[in-house]
Amino acid sequence: MNPAHADAEEHTTPGSAIDHSTPERRQGNVGPVRDCGHGRETVTEAATTAGVEALEPAVLLDEPAQETVDAVVGEGRGPLAVVGSPFAGRRTVLDHVAARLAATRVHVGPTGPNVAGGVGERLAAHPEATVDRRVLTGPDADDPAGAVSAAIAEGPTVVSGCHHLYTRRVGGFDHLETLMDAVAGAESTVVTGWNRYAWAYLAAVRDLDRTLPERVEVGALDAAALSERLLARYEDAPAFERDDGSRGLFTRRQVSVAGFDVPLPALDRAALAARRGDHPDARQVVFERLAAVSGGNVGVATALWERARGSEVRPSDVPDVGQPTLDRETAFCLRVILASERVHRSDLTAVVGDNTERALGRLRRSDLVAVDGDWVSLLPAGVPTAVAETERELIL
Repeated sequence: MNPAHADAEEHTTPGSAIDHSTPERRQGNVGPVRDCGHGRETVTEAATTAGVEALEPAVLLDEPAQETVDAVVGEGRGPLAVVGSPFAGRRTVLDHVAARLAATRVHVGPTGPNVAGGVGERLAAHPEATVDRRVLTGPDADDPAGAVSAAIAEGPTVVSGCHHLYTRRVGGFDHLETLMDAVAGAESTVVTGWNRYAWAYLAAVRDLDRTLPERVEVGALDAAALSERLLARYEDAPAFERDDGSRGLFTRRQVSVAGFDVPLPALDRAALAARRGDHPDARQVVFERLAAVSGGNVGVATALWERARGSEVRPSDVPDVGQPTLDRETAFCLRVILASERVHRSDLTAVVGDNTERALGRLRRSDLVAVDGDWVSLLPAGVPTAVAETERELIL
């Protein structure tokens, strides 16, 4: 198993703006494990990372997006923005583009530990990791935007983690503006990577979509693709079993409407078939449910699968989207974390206000975030709930 291409947050230590050292890998869990009686395993970083490590870029991009990438590489078009949800595979696409452009590969990200389970934007500690420069952000960082701008001035550049160059408050956009000036003045091709929810916010308040009009979105995997990739990791597949007819007929799925991911009811084929006495293929139904709950996000689906996986797996073992019914202030705190994926407590407090600790306590108890010292990380399995809760409140 090669973790070099995991879509995961880079782990760096405080110091100068550019760090050329190999990050130290940290083991951890994505959260408590739900035991349904078939034997469950703790979800480790390695297990969650494996869902995105070997994806081909073509799987993550639709045909128009692939054509856009081809044009950027072949014709020198750009700048290009690669936009994707947390844990969905941005790193894979950006590494692919960097290799084709023979570009300098830069990653922007916070200092300090990451405990979110190993997928997201943290780069795995592996000799084949393809990052040339690591630019640190956070309270101890020194001019991260200047470091990125210097790299852009040297030639073709691919930059991941650009959403770490702003904070959602007055005066919090200076680093972002420095980056945009560098991109606008670049004489060579520049490709930038962005968290989808940060992109939506910045497009609304800073016209980022006008500054970077050429963009591609990291796509979702369907049930068949998730099944193929997740089951290929094991020598022995679990036994797939049907549920009885006592479960509800609907689950929830995310549908994008006018820039928002809206949770809508989705018919649960397994539950309907059980009530009718039909016998659909249990494996197919499990992965259809996994695709619906995760939105086809491969990193999220991997975390949910690891929670569900045992010697036997039933459709009901795939957890539904949680409904903690957060108050608006806590939902706003969660939206900030969803858009950054990992954030320092002081930066979060500067945005959310005096009740940050109370909000973090609620989010931790709901298994949506993990906290290690001064660092707060989004948990992969919590993404569907984070999206549903914050967009129910219409928080951008």
